Amino acid sequence: MSAGDLGPVLFAYDGSELARLAIEEAGRQLEPARDAVVLTVWRTFVVGFVSPPGARLDAPAASRSRESQRGKRSPEPPTTTTLT
Repeated sequence: MSAGDLGPVLFAYDGSELARLAIEEAGRQLEPARDAVVLTVWRTFVVGFVSPPGARLDAPAASRSRESQRGKRSPEPPTTTTLT
């Protein structure tokens, strides 16, 4: 069976160094005519807000808000006491 008769090889890539090295090594070992598909996977994260459907971002207002927050001090972290 030739490489053209086989389906593509599927690689799952998660952005890690080990995944990158595995794909690099597989590229050296696969036959030249063999197709490959790289599936990129990731974990979603919360951005802190979800805008309602149809809402548009007012970039100038967001920029002004960010600017106004720069001069404000962050609250001090709580102190801890160690009892001995």
